[in-house]
Amino acid sequence: MQPAGEQIPVSVNRVVMPCNLQAAREVCLSVKEILSNHGLSEIELRNWELILAESINNAVDHVEKRDCDTPLEVEVKLTANDVTVEVHDHTRGFDWPTEVRLPDVDSEGGRGIFLIQNLTDSVDYRKGRHGNTLVMRRASRNIVFPAAAGGAQAGKTELNGEALRSLTEGLEGTLDAMTEELSSCYESLSAIFRFSAELGQSQKTEDFAKRLLNHVLEIAEADWFVFRQYFRDRRRLVLLSASDASLRLPDLDVGDQGEGDGIELRSVNSRQDEWISPGEEGSDNEPLHAVVQDAFVIVHPIFLNEELPGVLTVGRGRSAGPFKAAQISFINTFAQFLAIQIANASYQQERISKEILTRELEIAINIQRSLLPTELPGLGGFQLAASCDSAGEVGGDFYDVISLEDGCLALVIADVMGKGIPAALFAAKLRSLFRAMPERAQRPGQLMTSVNQILYEELSSVDMFITSQLVYIDPSERVLKVASAGHCPALIASADWAKVCSVCPEGMPLGVLHEADYEEAEVGLGNSPIILIYTDGITEAVNPRNEQFGNEALV
Repeated sequence: MQPAGEQIPVSVNRVVMPCNLQAAREVCLSVKEILSNHGLSEIELRNWELILAESINNAVDHVEKRDCDTPLEVEVKLTANDVTVEVHDHTRGFDWPTEVRLPDVDSEGGRGIFLIQNLTDSVDYRKGRHGNTLVMRRASRNIVFPAAAGGAQAGKTELNGEALRSLTEGLEGTLDAMTEELSSCYESLSAIFRFSAELGQSQKTEDFAKRLLNHVLEIAEADWFVFRQYFRDRRRLVLLSASDASLRLPDLDVGDQGEGDGIELRSVNSRQDEWISPGEEGSDNEPLHAVVQDAFVIVHPIFLNEELPGVLTVGRGRSAGPFKAAQISFINTFAQFLAIQIANASYQQERISKEILTRELEIAINIQRSLLPTELPGLGGFQLAASCDSAGEVGGDFYDVISLEDGCLALVIADVMGKGIPAALFAAKLRSLFRAMPERAQRPGQLMTSVNQILYEELSSVDMFITSQLVYIDPSERVLKVASAGHCPALIASADWAKVCSVCPEGMPLGVLHEADYEEAEVGLGNSPIILIYTDGITEAVNPRNEQFGNEALV
């Protein structure tokens, strides 16, 4: 409370101005000078300049034409603890909203009210018949009253020697801080332009990170950094770059970690910056234990579109003092630059991988097409027809027709497990093996056994297998012999479609057992039978209700 009899220092200044925007600007500068003479900081002056610009400009913009010649009045009142500014206008006035919110981007008004409300401690708008008054108050500390102590003062004030020295020292400190901040901003902006030009270029992420983070050390006046990149598939933070060899630390597993598992993991789990100051006791499990004991440290988890590219840790010694706000902002900004570069590198790698995969698929398609016979040979008394349609992906399905002596044929069909080039290559090798031993085709079970023994080692080493069927047809003897390696049964229908039988001798898929034996089934052919061999792409086809076609429907 103010002691009895002691007057509260007050300074009141009134400015009468013409109702135009040029005068509004001059009044803003004049009031800013008054506030500056009373020792307000640069930040407070900037805030009041914005408040005055919005309030006075609104008073000018909304005055009616008949009142344009009526001057406006601005009154500035300072006490030891606050600044109050009143703007008297002659507009129609309006109702100050009970709840002030930031207007939509497309809205043409409301931003001035939002700005005034958020930059002041209290606002009172008084509507009247002959004018309106907007009263804005903002608390302030260390207001200087250069005139004699006590009593209200009005108009222009004068500074005594002691107050002038105090104000000058304060202004010099403010100017020094502003100069330092401007210099840091200039360096930051220069670096931003330089590294922006490099984003997206083909270069090693590790090299880019090293150069960028060394620059962070210079501008942030830090001593060391550690950057760990996060790999989602492994759920691990892997050291990508560090300022010196002593910081080559082991990888970190990311999961539901507790508080004792290190400051880097805590920052990831909290998604917030973590801090360490000199003298704080760290956990024995702290990976950065050796460097954080006597240092100011900031750990910044970097998130880009909800993804975690990595974690940046920056530190400096006790003597340098804690990081300033501008330095922290710079660290965070350049951490985002690094995140963007990592995302670009990942995108480039994905694009290259996609191009390689596309090329591999083209090769696989060419291999698959090359396996299919361009023409089907004749078979006495029979007609042959064949088709192979891909279900959108290149696979290991293929068929072949091998001409043998005495007008006989060997029909081959196979399905290699898997897709892409590996499946296509095994299909090509299987085709070659069948064609390399035509003399054994008359005994399809023996030929299948030999082929399995040749392919077993290669197939088992990559955990792949092949289902196949070999059909030997002797048209003169009207005999069909079948061997199957875990493949779909062959279907034989009579000429009148009265009966359909399945032929499926036992046999393991190729590549499952080295010493597998393959049985052989022999079927006598009646008059004009119909024979179908196929892969499971037929029976496993689904309708819109996700129901498979199945063996019964095919029969």
